[in-house]
Amino acid sequence: MPLLTLAACYLIGCLVSAWYLVRWRTGSDLRQLHSGTTGARNASRILGPAGFTTVALLDTLRGFLAMSLAHHAGLTNWWLTAAGLAVTAGHLWPLQLRFHGGKGLAVASGVLLHSLPLASPPAWSLAAALLTLVLWSHLRQPRQPPN
Repeated sequence: MPLLTLAACYLIGCLVSAWYLVRWRTGSDLRQLHSGTTGARNASRILGPAGFTTVALLDTLRGFLAMSLAHHAGLTNWWLTAAGLAVTAGHLWPLQLRFHGGKGLAVASGVLLHSLPLASPPAWSLAAALLTLVLWSHLRQPRQPPN
């Protein structure tokens, strides 16, 4: 049962929201644009700040949901750690995108949100401040058209 749960966590990680959102909105392959990663920052270069926020939230939710699945499947201790690594690995090396994914920051944040709920409020306050700073600096820069 633990190995099946780990496989499910990896597959949840493979649902790279930035790639699907950019593909749906523009028809483009995000891996061929700008930095080539499939994360929120690269998606924001095409979709703007709303795209960044949407992808960051979806990726964080993916990490949180995968950990919830592992927890409800009865995994404990090291198996939960392995589940967090599996969902993050799915984002970093998604099978359907030929193992070319994002950097895993938002997914890992979702894993930590589930794993360390008492430490989360101060951490998320800091993350909100950093997100505001990133969005503010992004809005000040002129947008470049996709290649």
